[in-house]
Amino acid sequence: MKSIIFLFLAILLVGCSENKSSDTYNLITNTPTNEYAPGEVAFGLQDTVSLEHFAAYIYSLSDISIDEIVFFQYSSFLSPDSVQILKSALESKPYIDSNSVSITYTNGTEIIVKFWIKDFKSGYQSDWLSTMNQFNLAHYPNYFQAGILKVEVGKEKEWINYLSNEEIFRFVEPNYISGIF
Repeated sequence: MKSIIFLFLAILLVGCSENKSSDTYNLITNTPTNEYAPGEVAFGLQDTVSLEHFAAYIYSLSDISIDEIVFFQYSSFLSPDSVQILKSALESKPYIDSNSVSITYTNGTEIIVKFWIKDFKSGYQSDWLSTMNQFNLAHYPNYFQAGILKVEVGKEKEWINYLSNEEIFRFVEPNYISGIF
């Protein structure tokens, strides 16, 4: 009985103690949960922001680059015999994750192309515009467009403050490191 009371008091004391640090810790690994990847900023785009619009904006700035963006969608009214050509063309691009390309039909004639971007350099903008024109691709809004920007290490918070004021973003935050275990 004394051990139960002692255990209860110990839990009560620990539970009521004031944490002097602003960090919160993962109870399993005992690591701060507010750590983030150095030189990376996570973002979410407004659903109407296209790759070409976003890339033009980012590369109008200095010391920032596009590392990855997920869930871009474009639509087209290609003939069925051109769909595989489009898929192969997209999979061959160095800035498109070839394992992410998928094509679905919305109705008898319209297709939706879904893909992820990786390491999109400034020089790829003209290639992407050419691909869009070749296959008559138009941006198809998607709420889940999100990704990672590369910035100078130590400047993450400055970039977050700057980019947070831009209407093209739903959110801009550090690329937090979270450990499951």
